[in-house]
Amino acid sequence: SSGINAEYRGWLLKWTNYIKGYRQRWFVLSDGLLSYYRSQAEMAHTCRGTINLAGASLESEDSCNFVISNGGAQVFHLRARSEVDRQRWITALELAKDRANKMRERVDDEEDFVVSPETTATALRQKLDHLNTCQNLVNQHGLALQQAISQVEDSAKLKSLMKDL
Repeated sequence: SSGINAEYRGWLLKWTNYIKGYRQRWFVLSDGLLSYYRSQAEMAHTCRGTINLAGASLESEDSCNFVISNGGAQVFHLRARSEVDRQRWITALELAKDRANKMRERVDDEEDFVVSPETTATALRQKLDHLNTCQNLVNQHGLALQQAISQVEDSAKLKSLMKDL
């Protein structure tokens, strides 16, 4: 389970270039960042993308569709289930964007801005936990791959022995 303190979360349809059309994705809005995953379960190990709302633009296209862009580098084309759902997301995103912009301005204004050691330690612990999760997943996938290779090799040896008989 993730320790994310989400301001808003839920399902949205996201346009993807890889599989033409919209695909359902789980979105989490937290600390001025909108991140998405293929599923809620995937939050523990694989973020598919994140867009920083500080300086981003939000545009409603129609009753259900809206676009988030951060100056061209990233553009999310999103579709909500209903006009009400779209409006809830737009409101949450605008509030988060406003907070992120104010935070950025505050940081820019404070020449001697210092992050507390406690905040740094917490952030580093979270990063370390994330890296450990990633390492465990890589190890699990590596083991599964080794087992699959062994099975293929064993099968090839068996076929070779059968030919010799």
